[in-house]
Amino acid sequence: EGKGLLVSALRDVDTSGNVVGMRFRRGAGGSQPYANAVLLENCRANGNSNWALDYGEGSGLYIRTCDFESNGTVGDVNTGGVIIRDTVDDETGFALIDIDGLWLESNKGHSFRMLPSANSMLKMKSVQVYVQESTRAITIGAIRSATFENILAPSGSAELVCEAELQNYLGNVNVF
Repeated sequence: EGKGLLVSALRDVDTSGNVVGMRFRRGAGGSQPYANAVLLENCRANGNSNWALDYGEGSGLYIRTCDFESNGTVGDVNTGGVIIRDTVDDETGFALIDIDGLWLESNKGHSFRMLPSANSMLKMKSVQVYVQESTRAITIGAIRSATFENILAPSGSAELVCEAELQNYLGNVNVF
């Protein structure tokens, strides 16, 4: 669990068999900073019963070439691969979630879920949802903007839901 991390990088981290693989929040006591400018690179999360990654109370998350597999609990849509909480834009008034290279395989519940937050921006590039175990592959709530480039969810039950104010689709976005 990372509390109050400012400009931090986690590289080659493996989390397996926990309730939550990685969680980022504001530091304890209210006067501590939010978890801002957090970079996850070449990280793996497997078999965590709640979420592989739970990010809230921060304004900058950067995911590069990570692999999150078999996380969540069957039948529970409040678990899965990645959740971005609605508290991400509380400190600065905006949040940027920037993903380039994310493999989501056999996650239960949601593979990727971003809750509504008025001034959040999402950039997803090179994301693959493979062997989705529910219909909720990627769900994006009402956020400021979302840009998708080369997203693939090759499953008969995969679903991409995006309520963002502005949606840009670049390259290939395939959900089938």
